[in-house]
Amino acid sequence: MEYLIESRNPDGNTSTPLHQADRLTYRRQDFGGFQDEDAFLLRDGSAILTWSYPPFGPFDARHGDGGERYCPSSGFLRQWAG
Repeated sequence: MEYLIESRNPDGNTSTPLHQADRLTYRRQDFGGFQDEDAFLLRDGSAILTWSYPPFGPFDARHGDGGERYCPSSGFLRQWAG
């Protein structure tokens, strides 16, 4: 989970993981800025990863926007994509 989750601060400090209720102050982007990605923890200990492609804005699956949920289970992470 430490690998997946963003920090609350853009310095990458994993001691302050981003949670669902935290306000986003920055977004991760791939090289060239072609994809935005956010990753945060939920109260139940699972993680949400989202990604967005241009034109950035509201969710639009026609442009490839999507996400995944990772849930810890018996020492493993289970993945659901959507």
